[in-house]
Parts: sequence; C-alpha cells; structure tokens
Amino acid sequence: MFYTFLLFSSWCSSIALIGLGIKRNDYRFWVSGLIWLFGDAIVWELLMKIKSLFVKTNKPDLQKYNGYLPICYHPDYNITACGLEKCHPFDSVKYGRINRFLTDLGVLSP
Repeated sequence: MFYTFLLFSSWCSSIALIGLGIKRNDYRFWVSGLIWLFGDAIVWELLMKIKSLFVKTNKPDLQKYNGYLPICYHPDYNITACGLEKCHPFDSVKYGRINRFLTDLGVLSP
C-alpha cells in the first residue's frame, strides 16, 4: 500500500512539473517532469529490488502439499464472448489455458 502511495505521489509530482513548465513557458520544468514521469518507475523498482535483498519473506513450505500446489480454479473464471475474445489481444481465457498446462505438466491434480 505504501509503495502504491509513493508511486502515485511521484506521478502527481511529475504531472505538476509538466503543467508548471507549460504555464511558465519554461522548458526546464516540463522536460524534468517528463524525465521524472518515465524514470521514476525504474528508480522505485530498483529500490524495491534492493529492499528485497535485505528483507526476508516467509515462503510457504511446499513439501506438505506432496508435489501439488494449492491453486483454486473454476471454469467460470474464463470470460468468453462467443469467440470474439480471440480477436482481442487480451487473453480472457488464460486461466483455463494455465490450468490445462499445469495439469498436463503434472503440477496440478486433474
């Protein structure tokens, strides 16, 4: 949640810089706003990666699942539109494909 707040406030600051540069007719403000707009995500991601090197997370013990993963799936998760979903670049039936792939791989029980 805090990470989302940081990204949102950084985005608002960069938009404010762009607007200030346009209002004052000063290219330094809007250029720095554009650089901040496109560069802040890279900086925040690098900071989060560095943080993850030092902060330990609790990983689940997968041995107790006897080789199977606890994944919940229902066929209603797939969104279909009478075949029109195949024309859109977003894969709305990806959950079924993932389930089939993991079942064929032997990770999920049939």
